[in-house]
Amino acid sequence: ALKDLPPQEFDIAMLVNGYLQEAPGEHHHAKAVIRLLGPLSPSSLTRARVRMFHKARRAEGASDSTINRQSRVLRAALEWGRKEGWLKEL
Repeated sequence: ALKDLPPQEFDIAMLVNGYLQEAPGEHHHAKAVIRLLGPLSPSSLTRARVRMFHKARRAEGASDSTINRQSRVLRAALEWGRKEGWLKEL
C-alpha cells in the first residue's frame, strides 16, 4: 500500500518515531535521542555526532547505562529504517 512507502525526506526524529510505533516501550529512552539528534538527516549522523550526543548527555547528568540504552534505541531505529526501506545501508 502507498501508506507503507517511506517519506521522500525524513530526519532522525521521524525515523525514531517510526520505530517507536513497533517498540512503544522504548519511548522514554528515545526522548533524548529525538531532542538532541532529531533534526539531523540520517546521512549526517557520524560517529563524531554520536560521541557529541554521549558527551551532551553526560553533561546533563545521564548515567552511562542510560546513555547506552539511548544509543541502543538509536541503533534499533536505524536498523528499523533499513528493514523498512527508509535507509539503503547503515
